[in-house]
Amino acid sequence: MYTYTDLERMPLKDCVKAASKDAPKMSKDVKNYVRVNELSYYVLINTWLILIKDFAGHAWAFVADLIQKDGLIPTIDLFQKEAFRVVRGEEVTEVTELILAHLRFEGSFFDDLNITHDATAALLFLLRYPKRFSPNGNDRIKEETLRDFVATENRTKQLMTREYNWYIVQHVRDVVHKMYPWDDICSDIESIEASDILFSSGVGQDSGSSLGSKLLAIAKGNHADDFFVKPFGVRMIPIPADKREGIKYAQVMAVPKSYKTSRIIAPEETYRQAFAKRVEYIFREYDHMLYDCFKFVDGENEIFNPPMWLEDQGINQELAEEGSRLGHLATLDASHASDMISKALFRSLFPARFVQDITPLLDDYIKIDGKVRPMQMLSTSGHSLTFRLETIVYKAIAEAAAQYVEVIAPAESVEDQPVSWAYGDDVIINSYAAQTAAEWYEALGLKINESKSFWSKDHLYRESCGKEYYKGIDVSTVAFPRFPIVGSLTPKVSLSMKAVNDEYRGKIDSSLTMLISLEKKLFPYSKDAAYFVLEILKAADKKMTTSLPGTDSTDPWGYIDTGRPVTLHAYELVKCSISKYEWFPGLGWAFFEKDKRIILYEVELPYEQADREELERLANLDKYHSCPKVRFTDPVGVDDDLKRRVYEVYRYQSFLQNGPKYDSKLDELLKVSSKPLSYAEFYGRKELVMSFTR
Repeated sequence: MYTYTDLERMPLKDCVKAASKDAPKMSKDVKNYVRVNELSYYVLINTWLILIKDFAGHAWAFVADLIQKDGLIPTIDLFQKEAFRVVRGEEVTEVTELILAHLRFEGSFFDDLNITHDATAALLFLLRYPKRFSPNGNDRIKEETLRDFVATENRTKQLMTREYNWYIVQHVRDVVHKMYPWDDICSDIESIEASDILFSSGVGQDSGSSLGSKLLAIAKGNHADDFFVKPFGVRMIPIPADKREGIKYAQVMAVPKSYKTSRIIAPEETYRQAFAKRVEYIFREYDHMLYDCFKFVDGENEIFNPPMWLEDQGINQELAEEGSRLGHLATLDASHASDMISKALFRSLFPARFVQDITPLLDDYIKIDGKVRPMQMLSTSGHSLTFRLETIVYKAIAEAAAQYVEVIAPAESVEDQPVSWAYGDDVIINSYAAQTAAEWYEALGLKINESKSFWSKDHLYRESCGKEYYKGIDVSTVAFPRFPIVGSLTPKVSLSMKAVNDEYRGKIDSSLTMLISLEKKLFPYSKDAAYFVLEILKAADKKMTTSLPGTDSTDPWGYIDTGRPVTLHAYELVKCSISKYEWFPGLGWAFFEKDKRIILYEVELPYEQADREELERLANLDKYHSCPKVRFTDPVGVDDDLKRRVYEVYRYQSFLQNGPKYDSKLDELLKVSSKPLSYAEFYGRKELVMSFTR
């Protein structure tokens, strides 16, 4: 039976050598960097080389030589620069020419892939596969990111010493003021009570990710008496002895993003964060109200054109695809997007009443490496309102710039009518207005990232909200996971089950679940790459459920995080009378139902020992499979009496506010309410474990 080593393109020892070459530039602790990245390097290098082999034949060997000679990080960086040249229509180097010369699409396996319709699309897929790679222990990259953040803050401070261009400010302010019924929004904000606040799933400055830790932080803060109910007038949560209001600051830190840089986050004080999230919810209510107002019918097509929509990224992606086909729309992306929006710009563009309502929710200082300094930016990426305010600013500038250009040079065709849209700092605007918009952003202290902004009508590449299009072809294919893969291959394969909160997809992951997600994504593009990952998963867990090649999927299992203890969807294999069983050399025994559907794969029974009676017994057993589940750590620690009080009061308070909850319509009909959160779920930390399930 084959293993992952039979499919590898580069052995582990050579992958370790590549990590050793990269280590001095990535980390101060070279030995630790090599040790903790053993698995990440091995999986990335081999899946990348297998993809290149399948699409470009022997070109994989040339790439392998580059990795061995220069290291993995320099090779990835070289290929990202090559991809940039491709999308800009610039002359490429011999590396890209070699891959392009060997591109091939053999067999029907590739027939349904969009990237096979265009050689450039396939080339971009191969060049960009490793672009999100973020190795473990890259402390030098994190330090550089934090220094860059401080430099951005200093730049913003210098810009605040001069006045913004009054003409541009006036036009953008007019657009902002027309976006929403601001007086109504302010009235709703001013009527928010402490018990109305909403909690996010991430960690706070003074709390963890669990609901209990957030409520415990409020119980210890200045708003406990306002937030918690008093059953029959009895105060169950004692008033904290120290009610002094401390300085408002955000704790700045760096988390994985890519091999080049980290992502800056800054957990906020729990109560202010929850209050800000309630304000964001108010905005979303107005989004839905305006959605109905701005939706109208044009012939048979329903047109959707509200001033703002943050429920999904679909509008940006559709417009980017259209721009890649026709060239009339540009995609713009900003550098240090929210970090460059200053408090002064916020005050200049937004209504005074709204500014007054929101300012108490904003931090006055930032804390980096233990040092506190005045905060120049509006808010950090950890703030619940940052994305909303950022989108408003970027969309308003784009809309004002497009209107300005339209006045100077009116559009001659329907395709050239003013278009402006934004999702965060991902902006869509008419190609003819893109240069003006970039200048207006610069005038207001913002900066467009030219390497990720595209408006040429000659080179039809567009990128927005995670989607990439070339001549209408979706080339935003699979990419290696952003979060580091933690585990080892020696002396045996092991994968970390430590839970990682993924704020972008709203679920928790571990190294094991990230690898299975990668396997799912790779399968449509390369069977061998998918099987390589699959064999590593199977080596890590011998009971992993799998399917035979030729069936609909090789997925070992499906995983969906609902935030409850049991959170998985496994394949449902039922007992049946077998009509056929067959030995697949190198794979194992497979059993078939009467309709020929495979029901079992890879029975741990050698060929020589198999007989019909034993095979029939195995085929008709209830099958148990090893799958990931969420469990909660035992919530032990200090303040046990206060923690118990908070738990009981919140259960009572939640029932008074929301009434009973039901898991299904039938339960509601039968009046069988859901179980309340257990004490472990309320306070415990999530972790992923492997567990047997049918």
